[in-house]
Amino acid sequence: MKKPRTLVGLIYAFMKFSMLQILLAIMFTGLVLGASEDSYGQTVLDEVISLRVENRKVKHVLDVIEASIETKYAYNPQSIPIGEKVSLVVENSKLAYVLYRLLTPLNVTFEVSGDYIILSRRHLVLL
Repeated sequence: MKKPRTLVGLIYAFMKFSMLQILLAIMFTGLVLGASEDSYGQTVLDEVISLRVENRKVKHVLDVIEASIETKYAYNPQSIPIGEKVSLVVENSKLAYVLYRLLTPLNVTFEVSGDYIILSRRHLVLL
């Protein structure tokens, strides 16, 4: 014969079930919030811009890009030739392409880290 459940036993069983639901909800919320963080860097580089500059300093070009798509740059002015003059014309191009065209001839690389695009001197590998 089955033993009837008491009121205390029913409350304990209900609380056990509710705690499991709360624990699962917290776990899945953490997974969803953690997964969305990785995609930010790609969206910044996927921004489409048009740019037309002739014989202007790299610093000026970076300022124009920074203002048009609301991004920030981090770099060491001693290692990046920001005073060198460049000319660049691009129409409806992704930021990654624009930065590649602007910075590759200057031996400068770029990468996204959080809210910043970090510029650094490209290190040449000798074989």
